[in-house]
Amino acid sequence: MNPFFKALNRGPIFRLTHAIAEGRKRHQFECWRRQDNAGSLIDSEVLITGSHAAFSKITIGRGSEIQRYCRIHIAGDDSYESKLIIGKSVFIGQATHISVMHAMTIGDNTIIGANSYLLTNNHRFALRNIPIRDQGYDCKPLRIDEDVWIGANCVIMAGVEIGKGAIIGAGSVVTKSVGAYEIWGGVPARKIGDRP
Repeated sequence: MNPFFKALNRGPIFRLTHAIAEGRKRHQFECWRRQDNAGSLIDSEVLITGSHAAFSKITIGRGSEIQRYCRIHIAGDDSYESKLIIGKSVFIGQATHISVMHAMTIGDNTIIGANSYLLTNNHRFALRNIPIRDQGYDCKPLRIDEDVWIGANCVIMAGVEIGKGAIIGAGSVVTKSVGAYEIWGGVPARKIGDRP
């Protein structure tokens, strides 16, 4: 890189324009958090990344809570059907990562434990002559029905459906759909019981 542009890139003009852009993003987030979702509790340290239209692709029901350090990534590519719908009275524990490259629905009264990962995408790896990171993604919707309890540190993979009232044990990796009122746990998760 040319030394002039290198200096400019680290200089006061760059820092000022970066600070202005960050300030605009912060203002947009605060308006979305306090005005558009006034009926929900969204921590000020939740991070929304990806699409420039991310806020318009997220719907949150009244009484829901998203704790600090959660990250919601909405795909920036409009060719994906990236939309996140969170129902009423949903609890999402701190540091949970939600990757939305396809439609994701979280039903009313669902509890998601801290440090969990909810994914609608997975890396492609079919070709050996191209690095995995350059092969793109397979994207599938994720649906979590109402009154589901997902323990802390769980991974819910793309294409999964979790039925009403199901329980996923802490630390599980869910790769298959879960029926209503079933209890699953393990890596990979399997059915270990039914709710009474």
